Amino acid sequence: MDWEFGVLVNEALHWKIRYINNNKEIHAILRFDTLNEKFDVILSPDNEHDYDLVVFKGHLCLVEYDKLGHIDMWTREVGKNQNWIKFMNLPPSETVSIYDRMAPICSMKEYEILVSVRNLFLSLKKRRKEEFLLYSTEAKTYKKIHIGNTMKHFIKWNW
Repeated sequence: MDWEFGVLVNEALHWKIRYINNNKEIHAILRFDTLNEKFDVILSPDNEHDYDLVVFKGHLCLVEYDKLGHIDMWTREVGKNQNWIKFMNLPPSETVSIYDRMAPICSMKEYEILVSVRNLFLSLKKRRKEEFLLYSTEAKTYKKIHIGNTMKHFIKWNW
């Protein structure tokens, strides 16, 4: 069974879930409102690709990955409908192989996104090396950055 930690946004916990409806697998988000102590289900915008739930600039975001290395970032509209809208697309980096996974971490400046890169298929005996890129949404380019050895003391739990 797959499991992940929930994502807390606006006093509500969110988890990725899958369920069967009319013999079709549905990918959705289970939401628990901690103030009202109620659950509800939010449908995800697309069932075709792998995705993670993250907090980005204080909002619940769905980060969707395709097999070619593109990353789409979705958030829900504020208001009555709360439809999912795609607000950012990160193209694949030429320096990243198909065996690597890029994941946006945070916004550094108004037009820069810090992205981690991790190899998905290294053996457990080998230490996973994590690299970092800075993506410019204006220039639409990546720049490799060095953060130093400080990252070895942190563990990322959700992927």
